[in-house]
Amino acid sequence: MKKILIPERKSFPKIGTPVKRVTEVEKIPMSQIFEKAKFDRSRMAFLVNVIFSLSDIIHGFAIDAESELKNVDPGLRLELRHPIERIKIHASEMVRFVDEKTSESFSEGFGEASDEMRELILGYYSKLMKK
Repeated sequence: MKKILIPERKSFPKIGTPVKRVTEVEKIPMSQIFEKAKFDRSRMAFLVNVIFSLSDIIHGFAIDAESELKNVDPGLRLELRHPIERIKIHASEMVRFVDEKTSESFSEGFGEASDEMRELILGYYSKLMKK
């Protein structure tokens, strides 16, 4: 018969013990920021769009890199695994924002622009590697 280890009750918190709660950061919609703040809105929109496109490109490269790492180390124990996974997660959040919070036509245009930029980046680095 297998023995089952049951922790002593001392290790369980008592009922009524206050639990430390993490307060959620208040998220302000971008529309409110644009209404109240005094800054170059067109520059901000430009920068945010660049960030969205780069996030889409980075997400794709992270997936590709992860796939290559799996070929080398199926258990994904290499040092690069964790940073690549984090990049993929954060980039994915940005891409999801575009997909969920913008119109379908904007999202499609964003995806097409990101694909074109990805090809430019691949071409640039391919030329560098041949030198």
